[in-house]
Amino acid sequence: MTLKYTDLTEVDLAKLGASVADWKAVVDHLKTLAENARTGMQATPPRRRRRWTAACATRWRRERPSRAS
Repeated sequence: MTLKYTDLTEVDLAKLGASVADWKAVVDHLKTLAENARTGMQATPPRRRRRWTAACATRWRRERPSRAS
């Protein structure tokens, strides 16, 4: 099948526009979630953040396989 100029001019771009609008909404929502996560962590007191980080590091050390020496 050969693609002709008339085939291109008859393409319905409404579906493409709707898809672009949907993706724009998704990106905007993700930006909002990222900002909320960032401000939420900044609102957490530093001492609590350190405790959380230390707990994650300890859990990681416990769960990783030990190396054979």
